[in-house]
This record gives sequence, C-alpha cells and structure tokens, in this order.
Amino acid sequence: MIYLHRATFDEMDYAQVTFFGRHFYWMEQATEAWLMEKQMGFAVLTTYHNIGLPVISAETRYRAPVNLEQTVEVRVALRDLTRRGFSTPFEIVRQDDGVLAAFGLIKRRAIDVKRFRGIDLPDDFYVRFEEMQAESRDMVIRQE
Repeated sequence: MIYLHRATFDEMDYAQVTFFGRHFYWMEQATEAWLMEKQMGFAVLTTYHNIGLPVISAETRYRAPVNLEQTVEVRVALRDLTRRGFSTPFEIVRQDDGVLAAFGLIKRRAIDVKRFRGIDLPDDFYVRFEEMQAESRDMVIRQE
C-alpha cells in the first residue's frame, strides 16, 4: 500500500521539520486507509466485531527531514501474519526527490475489545489479512 501525505504547518517542530511523532501518525493513516479498502477499518472492527488491533511494538529510524508542504509516500506492507496478529514494516519516502526519510516496523495483536484479551482472528478477517500480505509480498521495505 502506498499512501500519499503532504506535510502541513501544524506538523512542524521548532526546527521547521516534521515533528518525529508525526511519522507514526502517517503510518496509522496509511494502515487505516488500507484496512478501509478491505472493508475492515478500525471503526468496523471495534464497533461491529469487537476486534482491536493494538500496537505492541513500534520503532522508527529517521534518515532525512520532511519539510513543510513536502509530499511523502508512506509505503506499508503486511508481514508475519498469524492468527494472533501481524507486523507492518513501513518506509516514508519524499516524493519529490525519492529520499528515504524514515523506516520502521509496527507489531499488532488481535484482541477482544470488551474483555481486553488476546484472540485469534476470525476466518473471514484472517483471509482479508492474507490478501493484504499477498498484495505487499513483493514490496521492498528497507530495514537495517
């Protein structure tokens, strides 16, 4: 999945580059857009199916700044899928010059949101996550 985002004024820090935490926000926007394409956005999962996908681990390496009004590609893949969760490696690339701004990995686990306990993903959702993994299988996401 490739999600485009244009950096806005409210995302800048004192040095006039994107505040580091915004990279995670962009990653979440990209992930949610991809889930919504599969008719299983966070609202659908939690409200109608009591399924949550909390982050259990998140890491990012920063390589280059993103400046005001620069457009970035947030490239997200789905890896390590099990019935209990998955990982989403990602990279953020400046669109105008192709420079890698950041890369990282987010790990999620499936939970029952009412009991706040780990669960196995139901078959109908697991199949959709398998599709996402297959769609992004050939996507190269840089990791050290």
